[in-house]
Amino acid sequence: MRRQRLIAALIAGRKANHLTQAQVAAEMNVSQSVAAEIESSKADVRYSTLDRYAEAVTKHKKRLDLTPAWFRLRRVRPAGRSRLD
Repeated sequence: MRRQRLIAALIAGRKANHLTQAQVAAEMNVSQSVAAEIESSKADVRYSTLDRYAEAVTKHKKRLDLTPAWFRLRRVRPAGRSRLD
């Protein structure tokens, strides 16, 4: 499940940066069909391959925000206040 969310974030990043699968594949030095296979989530892709994909998608482009949603939504207490205030 975690890998599928990561792949979905990578696809969103590719689209946000207006890149095609072929462009990402060329940056990774693989064929377009390999990029399509990675995005399909059907293949058992290694994290090192996903890392290469992420690098290709974000190279000189927008950065991906892979921070878990639960972390981004946490409230920050003002300094000096305890939990019991």
